Amino acid sequence: MSDLARQKGVDKAAVSRRISRLESLGSLETRTGARGTKLVNIAAYDRAVGETGDAIRTMNGAGATQQPPPSSNGSDPILAREQARRTAYQADIAKLDLDERLKKLLPVDDIAAAIGICAERIVRVLDQLPSRADELASAVGKDGAPGARAVLKIVARDLRSAIERELRKLAETGVNAPAPDEEADAA
Repeated sequence: MSDLARQKGVDKAAVSRRISRLESLGSLETRTGARGTKLVNIAAYDRAVGETGDAIRTMNGAGATQQPPPSSNGSDPILAREQARRTAYQADIAKLDLDERLKKLLPVDDIAAAIGICAERIVRVLDQLPSRADELASAVGKDGAPGARAVLKIVARDLRSAIERELRKLAETGVNAPAPDEEADAA
């Protein structure tokens, strides 16, 4: 945030308040860096500020005014560096927009929900482990530890197959499809 404040020419507290507000609106996501610092993608920040700022200007009836870029002979190294930075920044914004339109960027909440559903399906398969206890006990009684190892290998293979089958079904039907138990309850 300090670098962002320095780059924008405003104090760190103002940037911090704005980032907090954008996070609470769901317009911006940050990551925690070393020693608890907040890491912010500058392009995403400016995009979020532009979206919320333009909406506020529109509501106030004042359109955003564009100032023409200052003319220059092009020999100023600082100007060249700033133009390169601005061009790279605009490319980042354009890439974010394109990725969002192509559905390569997804909301974190949707991903978290999908992971939760996948975990539920995996846990459901793992909860079937106790039903294999008699098979394991029989193998231990008959062949001892080697028998238990053989049965556990079979159980592990069966679990992998069942988990794969559940996740494939989930991928085919979509995350919003009801679980097999929920389908039975609905009938």
